[in-house]
Formats: sequence, structure tokens, C-alpha cells
Amino acid sequence: MDGHGSRILVVDDDRALRTLLIKLVEQSGHETIEARGGHEGLEKALKQRPDIIITDWLMPAMDGIELVRAVRASGDGYQPYIILVTVLEDDGKLVEAFEAGVDDFLGKPVRAKVVAARLRAGQRIVTLQRENQRQIEELESFARQLTRSNLQLRELSVTDELTGLPNRRYAMERLQHEWAACERDGSALSCMTIDLEGMKEINDLQGHERGDVVLKTVAALLRKLVPPQDIVCRIGGDEFLIICPGAALDSALAQGELLTSAVRSLGARTQGCPFGLGVGVAERRLDVPTHHALINLADRSMYHAKRRGRNQVYSEQLKAGCLIREVSPVC
Repeated sequence: MDGHGSRILVVDDDRALRTLLIKLVEQSGHETIEARGGHEGLEKALKQRPDIIITDWLMPAMDGIELVRAVRASGDGYQPYIILVTVLEDDGKLVEAFEAGVDDFLGKPVRAKVVAARLRAGQRIVTLQRENQRQIEELESFARQLTRSNLQLRELSVTDELTGLPNRRYAMERLQHEWAACERDGSALSCMTIDLEGMKEINDLQGHERGDVVLKTVAALLRKLVPPQDIVCRIGGDEFLIICPGAALDSALAQGELLTSAVRSLGARTQGCPFGLGVGVAERRLDVPTHHALINLADRSMYHAKRRGRNQVYSEQLKAGCLIREVSPVC
């Protein structure tokens, strides 16, 4: 529909009346579509989607009421303005027509002024419906954009800008989530806190840009080496947390050794200041009551490892507090 007229479907099995209606509709400035009966009218209505349908009531095969019901039941959101042409004045029949989905009536014999007035009324309704639909679509589009923006903001709020890893906020939320899952199903859960050692020397002697490169390189290596279910997060300047769902202490310690060996080897091959890892490991057990206690235990283990020198992996939960061997670089 443009700003001047509507597309109007005229449905009538009576050729003379159909021709008259088409003439009057076109004289009012509208475009017409012609159908010679109910079935043809339904097909054209659903295919060409006119703004207004004018249909006779009494027609063979499919009458006007059946056509109206079929259009209203199409289920695709198409809701034209429908005018029923009839000589019937019985209140019960008129109520039936309204309940079927008719919007207005046009009596017989058809008069030009009445047709024009009915079409103006119908066009006002169609215009309002179109405007309402446009506003609904704009609101839906805005809602989708808002949802995308919120998701992007959420992603930014839980992502470390430098490394692209999840940040501390995400790490704490995810650790709490994994803790709750373990409480439900009794599965194992471990975590590692990791300090990237040597960063102060790199930043002081080679500059922070070089330090950023090292951080990004190590972050990518950690993410590459951990099992798919593990979650690597950057929780501070040179600190990382790895959440290990389903991993017992021995498995997490072995994983810590693998990571430490790989990073030590990388640091040894890098020009300038060498770097390595200090790793603390903790496992969820009965004497570790909360996820906060778990990460605190891993932190204490990491500081213990750092006090013993670079490239150490340690857990307070080891029998007799034994220190895992100093890790050798990968050949």
C-alpha cells in the first residue's frame, strides 16, 4: 500500500457485480485484484496479500464466511481488512459474520458513495495496523539489538582485554558453578593458581609492550595445552587460574607439570629475560568447605612453590607436604 491507495481484492462469482465493484474501487484510487469465487479468492489473498478484501457472502463451493475464516486462520500474521457484501439483515447472520472475522458490511444494491466511504474507513484501519506493525517491528529490532549489546557487554565484562581469556570475575563465577555441580554429582574438582615468574624483570628491562607480548603468548600456550573441559582465566597482572572439572589432585599436578615445563622451555628459547611458572594446586575435599577455600588453598600452595624457586609445582594437600620436583623444560 502506498500513500494514495490500497491493494484491494474483489471476490464475487457474479461477473456483473464483480465488474461494478472493481470499477467503483478503482474510481476511489485503489489497485484491484479480481477473483471469481471463494477458492480463487483465498489463493490470491494468501499469495498477493491485499490490504482490503471485498467479498460476496453467497457464493458456490466456498462462500464469503468460509473465505473469511480461512484467511483469518492462515496463521502467518496476515490480517487484511475484510468487507462482506450481502443483502442479509438477520442479526444472527450478521453476528456470525463478525465472529468469523468480518470487519464491515456493504449492502446490496451497491452504491458508489457508500463503497467509497467504506473503503476510506477500511484504509484508515489498514494504515493504523501498518503503523502498529511497523512500531512492533522497530521494538522487536531494538530488543534484539539490546540483547546483542547486553551479550557483548557481558562478554566484555568477563573477558581480559589483553589475552582474550576469561577474567577474574568470570573465574569466580565459573568456579562457583563447577563447585555446585560437584556437590550435586560427587565428581572431582581441582584448580591451579599460576604466577608467571620473571615478568617484573621483563617489564623493567624490556618494557611493558614486551611484557604484554609474553603474557599473550603464555596465555595462548596455556589454553592450547589444557584439556578441552578446563577453563584458563587471567585473574591478575601476571596470575592465571585454571579450573579443572573432573580432575583429581594427581591429574591436576601432572597437568601443572606439563604446563610449567612447556612455559619454561618457551622462556628459555626467548631472547632476553627468561620466564617460567610457579603453580599451586588444590583439590575439592571434605576439609575444603567452599570454592573460596579451594582457591585460597591453591594460592597458598602457589606462594609456597614460588618461595622454593622458579618452575615449581606444589600442593599443600600432598602427603607430608612434599614438593613436586623442579620441572625440567620440554626438549
